[in-house]
Amino acid sequence: MEKTLRGKYLVKKTKLENKEEVIIICGVFHPTNFKVTDINDNDEMWVSDIMVSSNGIRFSDPIGLSEVSPEDFLSGENQLPSNWKTKCRL
Repeated sequence: MEKTLRGKYLVKKTKLENKEEVIIICGVFHPTNFKVTDINDNDEMWVSDIMVSSNGIRFSDPIGLSEVSPEDFLSGENQLPSNWKTKCRL
């Protein structure tokens, strides 16, 4: 069975030591078609493709923020729609 997690994630572009460009993702998600108790306390990583649905929303061009750190993102800091100039559908 496919497992679906719905939430929000921070996407940051970076380069590996070999100069390859990659994307770092951190986020907060809720299971939609399984129970959170199905995940073991010692589970640390699932390897899978991430599909971005077309009904997602992209916020960009922060207002008054130089950059949002993963820690700020996970704590909800600067996550209001009014903190961003641009909002568009994916």
